Amino acid sequence: MVGILLLLFLILFLILSIPSVQTRLGRYATDTINEDFHTNINIERIGLKINGDVKLGNILIRDYKTDTLVSIIELNTSILNFSKLANGKLTFGDIDIKGLLFNIKTYKGENQTNLDVFVARFDEEEPSTEPSD
Repeated sequence: MVGILLLLFLILFLILSIPSVQTRLGRYATDTINEDFHTNINIERIGLKINGDVKLGNILIRDYKTDTLVSIIELNTSILNFSKLANGKLTFGDIDIKGLLFNIKTYKGENQTNLDVFVARFDEEEPSTEPSD
């Protein structure tokens, strides 16, 4: 019985180590976040290694007017504490960013910046169940 569980764990680990599987899982996660919080976050490539290293490629976050808020060509970091991951509290190591564009602005007739509006969407008590824009 233990051998079967170890074999299943090994197979699961091998499947999850495939970059296309990691990217698909990441896309599912960002789609869920986008639907729940009415955001527009896209990550083209995701790579995770067993040692906790994380590599994200071509990150694009659009604001509520669909203009670019953040664009990153590549982001590298590491997850320092996997035990906190289950509680939704991530601890990251150094973050290395290549090709960063941060486009913060206040639209005419608005009081808040596009970044303020983006962050406020995560401040809600519970995520929205309505479809995103």
